[in-house]
Amino acid sequence: MTYRFGQFLVDNGVVTQQDVYDALNIQRTKSILIGQAALKHEMLNINQVLEILDAQNNNSKRFGETAIELGYLNTEEVDRLLKLQKSNPRPRLGEILVEMGKMDQKTLKKMLEKHREVKYDM
Repeated sequence: MTYRFGQFLVDNGVVTQQDVYDALNIQRTKSILIGQAALKHEMLNINQVLEILDAQNNNSKRFGETAIELGYLNTEEVDRLLKLQKSNPRPRLGEILVEMGKMDQKTLKKMLEKHREVKYDM
């Protein structure tokens, strides 16, 4: 079982559920999605992205897998998009909460250490 860091912070009274929700929304907006990257680099058009997203609703596959199945991208193109995504990693939840002023760096460091201990004790 994974004890999510956001829930861990809430359970320890460091932040509220709303704080975690807000931070996750910020994290999501700062993350580059494969479909966005494909549009930006003109590998797909908007109609293709929407078709891939629609097809994803009917399967449990990732965007890249679905794009390949539909014939819009090949494996090399998906790999290139994944590298682009990795080169622009999303910010970590704790750092966002610090930026939001919900905790300071010292508290973040302390809670990360405590979270690691709890994960290994489970």
